[in-house]
Amino acid sequence: MRKLILHVWAVALCLPVLGQTNINVNIDHLLNGNEFTFDQVGMNNEGAEFALDRLEYYISGISVSHDGGQVQDFSDVYVLVDAGEPTEFTVGALNMSTIEAISFHIGVDEEANHQDPSILPPSNPLAPQNPSMHWGWASGYRFLAIEGVDAATDEIVQIHALGDDYYFEITIPINETVEEDDMTISLHAHVEEILNSISFSGGLIMHGETGASIAALENMRDFVFELESTTLSTNEAIAEIDFRLSPNPAVDGNFKLDFDQLEGSTFGISIADLTGKVVYSAQQISSSQQVDVSGFPTGMYLVNLISDDLTIGTRKLIIQ
Repeated sequence: MRKLILHVWAVALCLPVLGQTNINVNIDHLLNGNEFTFDQVGMNNEGAEFALDRLEYYISGISVSHDGGQVQDFSDVYVLVDAGEPTEFTVGALNMSTIEAISFHIGVDEEANHQDPSILPPSNPLAPQNPSMHWGWASGYRFLAIEGVDAATDEIVQIHALGDDYYFEITIPINETVEEDDMTISLHAHVEEILNSISFSGGLIMHGETGASIAALENMRDFVFELESTTLSTNEAIAEIDFRLSPNPAVDGNFKLDFDQLEGSTFGISIADLTGKVVYSAQQISSSQQVDVSGFPTGMYLVNLISDDLTIGTRKLIIQ
């Protein structure tokens, strides 16, 4: 049985005080729409099957945007995530009336990345780990460690990704009113998207700052994470429908949505840019229907699936 390797470290312990909201994060790892477990066979966007027995990554450089664009950094929080275990951690406490987004990086910031891990207490996630998450003094930490096999051939698949140049930031729009003193931001992490468009047929071993290592970190930045729900202590999360965009990035100005079409249900979509501005909407859409985005500027967008005026799922779309 694998041991939980999730730790949270903060130089100053953040405890809520009167008028502040305690911010928690929950990450639910999924594999092709199902709960992720090790040795489970999954499939990437090119139909290649794999099974993982290790998936760890660092989260750091956390910040929260609130109340009209104010930004609060929680740069002293480091989290080592083991995707095979429940991932829950506390970011800190903040006096706010609205929350607009949470941002975080995959990996370790440059200053901490080149410190000596042996001087840190064992409870610190940057201290020596088993299996190791530290590459070396000059190169720093492994930002992401994937290990498993190509399910078709049983050949080894390993990606250990690192590098100060690939310390990418991820921003998750939220846009919620804060009314309670405790908030949980729930995220989905789609494991198959880490291997999006990465060829591992017959096996792949890539350690360092090149090739598939960079691609995996870019996939973490662009495709893996999405908001599940933002749950205050008195709210109930809205049930979601899993759906997929393909191709993603969009090709020739078109993509399609694939989802389970429930009998008697009507779905719409909206597409927003990262500022939250809605740039496209449709009242009725069917599974596998093509959507024309040929006139959109290149960049990242959020595609929302809507039912009865409620957003029941969100995916990131890249337009190149």
